[in-house]
Amino acid sequence: MATQIDFGKLRALYRADLPEPVDVLNLIHLRHWPSYRRYAVSVTPLLKLSGAGPQWMGKLEREIHGPKQADKLMVVRYPSHRAFLRMVANPYYLLINRFRERGVQRFEASFTHSPEAGAKLRRHKRFLVVHYNATAHVAAR
Repeated sequence: MATQIDFGKLRALYRADLPEPVDVLNLIHLRHWPSYRRYAVSVTPLLKLSGAGPQWMGKLEREIHGPKQADKLMVVRYPSHRAFLRMVANPYYLLINRFRERGVQRFEASFTHSPEAGAKLRRHKRFLVVHYNATAHVAAR
């Protein structure tokens, strides 16, 4: 997990073709909640402008096996991966991103696709999330 945006990866991703819409799974390991909360409030207008919105969010209650991967989990739906990338390249986003960077110890965002999950996802209060790192498993042998 990282805290800073890798613009090289974003440029390569912009050229890719992904199904639409995309759901971005955010795994957030907090360092400073007030900074992250400020980021969350500040990014809301950009989310709306890009046609995006949270589908589900929650906090980790307890891990079953392995190290804790995140304090908070969130799924945000964007009309396309390019809408997400345009948002993070926006000068306003670049200005407020410092609050996210101060607020998180680690952060991972992954594109997923499930066109029918949004409404169903919001009805649930709890999820079991499995995060498996095959590389770490092989290295441990």
